[in-house]
Amino acid sequence: MEKIWFTAIGRVKADPAFDFDTPLSRLTSEVSRLVIDPAYEEALRGIGECEYIDVVFYFDRLRGEEVALSLKMSSGQERGVFASRYPRRPNLIGVTTVRLLEVCGNELTVEGLDALDDTPVLDIKCSARRC
Repeated sequence: MEKIWFTAIGRVKADPAFDFDTPLSRLTSEVSRLVIDPAYEEALRGIGECEYIDVVFYFDRLRGEEVALSLKMSSGQERGVFASRYPRRPNLIGVTTVRLLEVCGNELTVEGLDALDDTPVLDIKCSARRC
């Protein structure tokens, strides 16, 4: 398999009490911040015009965990991992569309991010759902 490397552009700042056992509905109702490396601050120009942004992040705390290809949902239905929001995936990358609440320099305040505190942020894009 080909290896691909990424560089984090920032970190998530969220309630440190949350973990992988926190219900998804609780995580996505919370407000968190994205603290972007000052070297990328210019890349944020105009992002405040977006109502929603897509946040790409890395599940850094799942290294070495078993990858699930299929799983049983709470409804009892079986699904493939690509048809779910389950974090144990072939590539430990998460993507969530969040509402952008505020931009202050290199910090973005967002609502709806299902990432834990100190999670590496890989990329941000203005969402198609957005402006």
